[in-house]
Amino acid sequence: MATLSTLAFAILPLLIALDPAAAVSVYLSLTRRLGGRERLIVLRDTIITALVLGFAFMFLGALIFRALGIDENDFKIGGGLILLVLSLSDLVGSDRAERTMSTHVGIVPLGTPMIIGPAVLASLTILQNQHGNLLAGTAFLITISLLAAALAAGGLIARLMGEGGLAAMSKIVSILLAAFAVHLIRAGVTAIITS
Repeated sequence: MATLSTLAFAILPLLIALDPAAAVSVYLSLTRRLGGRERLIVLRDTIITALVLGFAFMFLGALIFRALGIDENDFKIGGGLILLVLSLSDLVGSDRAERTMSTHVGIVPLGTPMIIGPAVLASLTILQNQHGNLLAGTAFLITISLLAAALAAGGLIARLMGEGGLAAMSKIVSILLAAFAVHLIRAGVTAIITS
């Protein structure tokens, strides 16, 4: 019983860090012009990317960061810049640019840095230190499964909202994504300056 409650408490910070509502909104806005089969390919790429990066970071993250001389703040700035460029291209880009970008959106920006970004990596590190690899890995796997279910329901949400609703939501999400990107960059720069 204690293990189940510990697992539940481990899942909670990961869910908050993943922010499934934001992920679904971005997923819908980036795939609104894709058919059902293409949307499933994006979903598959998103989940595989998230799982591979999350588990790779759990076991190799500290070693890779140390070898490259980078830290969490560098990751925040890099991830923020990627999100900022993608959000601005969606806000001011043409439909042609959106279609070109949509072929790999499951990997970037959805798989990373939207889903597997600094918040999730920091949460995984804390969970590993507090509870060990087994519980942290199990919590991560359950959280990604819940996210996959939410994204899979995206097609139904897209049909309910229609083309106009998705287009409007896409622009709103792009503005929020740009703001989140600036927040990541600012947090990384501030931490570097103050340290």
